[in-house]
Amino acid sequence: MATSRKCEKEWIDFFQSIYQMHQNDIDYLMWHYETIKHFQPKQGLELGFGWGFSAVGFLLGSKGNLISVDVDWEKQQYHGDIPINNQEKAETEIKNEFADRFSLYRTGVQKFFQNVKHPKADWLYIDTAHDHISVFRDFTLSIDSLKDDGILCLDDYYRLHAVIDLYDE
Repeated sequence: MATSRKCEKEWIDFFQSIYQMHQNDIDYLMWHYETIKHFQPKQGLELGFGWGFSAVGFLLGSKGNLISVDVDWEKQQYHGDIPINNQEKAETEIKNEFADRFSLYRTGVQKFFQNVKHPKADWLYIDTAHDHISVFRDFTLSIDSLKDDGILCLDDYYRLHAVIDLYDE
């Protein structure tokens, strides 16, 4: 099982070189790393690869495998404030460092669950769109992929009543 040749600081330096990270971005990456390091999931499923921070946090913090699902960037209307070639640099670097433990599907969430067989996850991280309807859709599509004792993380969806709404629906 390959581990990264880069340490946490080197990954932060890499991301800063292509994204001009702010302290809250560094804190975000380190939160993922520390959380994963504590729980040590063997299989992760990430919906929303984005800039790659959470993927690196997972892969550095555990020896587990990670499947990431995102949209096809070439067809995507919105890329945030980051040039697409920088996102591609991050994707390439992560694939090179963690080739035997990392898979990225650019199918979108719905097509992924319709077409790709995948193992159940101990850790499910939903970080796609950030509105109630999209989060509910992704939650509904993915929740059966989470083991009964697995960990569910929702990014930018932190209002308690919103999470309760997901379970009530």
